[in-house]
Amino acid sequence: MNISFQGIEGSFHHEVAVGYFGQAHEWLGRDHFGEVFDDVAQGRAEYGVVAIENSNVGTIVGNLDHFDRADVHIVAEVYLSVQQCLLIHPDSTLEDITEVQSHPMALDQCRAYLRERPKWTRVEVTDTAGAAKWIIENDAKHVGAVGSALAAEVYGINVAAHSIQQDATNQTRFWVIAKSGQPPQSSRAMEYSALKATVSFETSHETGALADALQAVKSNGWNLTKIESRPVPDVPWRYRFFCDMELEPTVNVDEIESSLHALEQAKAMQLSRVLGVYRVYAF
Repeated sequence: MNISFQGIEGSFHHEVAVGYFGQAHEWLGRDHFGEVFDDVAQGRAEYGVVAIENSNVGTIVGNLDHFDRADVHIVAEVYLSVQQCLLIHPDSTLEDITEVQSHPMALDQCRAYLRERPKWTRVEVTDTAGAAKWIIENDAKHVGAVGSALAAEVYGINVAAHSIQQDATNQTRFWVIAKSGQPPQSSRAMEYSALKATVSFETSHETGALADALQAVKSNGWNLTKIESRPVPDVPWRYRFFCDMELEPTVNVDEIESSLHALEQAKAMQLSRVLGVYRVYAF
């Protein structure tokens, strides 16, 4: 089975993919999130793993935009407790470091630690594990990387400091996406904590339109846990809303689609779409 994710082996995306699916798969590591959506939409991969939000930094809003052009669905959500480490060359010490590389989100999660070391230049790269791999391949003894303990294991690099993120409860949630709405088979028995749905919709440009839509969400008994707005492409100053909702265990996608259709008929929403009904897991 082909599974696509942003990054390379040793990245947090890879950690989630292995944790959910197991080891015996073909990993398609990509530089950009859009490539993961394309892999799934065009059939090169059965499933994709994409980060959607970090508890410190917030939503990766660009990944919401990919749903406009890629016909994929969310089939599972996974929460990962993110432990960022400072990784350095096996022949280096902290005194040798003048530069630190990592993904911008990882650098931001560790900004307090890095602020205390103002002589270290921060360099943004596309992947946390890629930064660790680059240090080994280039024998870069003056460069450190922010990444996972898994990356250190994969590339033979040293962990100079553990848990350097400023929030000990740092978590990232990931979506598993697929072409169909069928959930993937996990490699292990995992208990899930909730059933959720994510929907997108627009509203008319009238006073109280969004409030009417949210009131309709409430009347259906859906527990709104998050709402995000994104610009509608090619339509200046018009927005699409993305909502995450917790559901009762007996709710299914047909019921939600029927309710959204009724809301469209009542003009409380426009162009609504169910992006997924899925279970939530945590590692």
